[in-house]
Amino acid sequence: VQLSDLVITDACYGSNATVTFALKISTELRSPEISVEATVMGTPMPCTFGTVGSCTYDLCQGTSPAEKILSKPWNSSCPIAPNNYTYEISFFIRTLLQFFIQGDKINLTARVNDEGQNVGCSQFAIELRQKKLLD
Repeated sequence: VQLSDLVITDACYGSNATVTFALKISTELRSPEISVEATVMGTPMPCTFGTVGSCTYDLCQGTSPAEKILSKPWNSSCPIAPNNYTYEISFFIRTLLQFFIQGDKINLTARVNDEGQNVGCSQFAIELRQKKLLD
């Protein structure tokens, strides 16, 4: 499993951000889950609201909003056929988060496991900015 073409736009507190990326699945996945570890200044962030921070997502039978979005290309059913999947996900970054995130850079590690086997890993950083006010 490979993540590529990651683009994040409008990553500002108090704004709608958009994330686009491609996910290449090269072998059939039977029971995959993705574990995201989010750290700020070396400290892991807890999983908040089941969607923000260090969370694990079921890619076949997940019921949370994030799991439904991630598994939408294969209608949340497994096994997942090898294919290239593209995503465009928009979400609101609450201003309140800046009080919980010390520093503006979040380091993310996403690990995909299928039936207990690691089948992919990607690392990237997101830099959150303050929303610019118009003069």
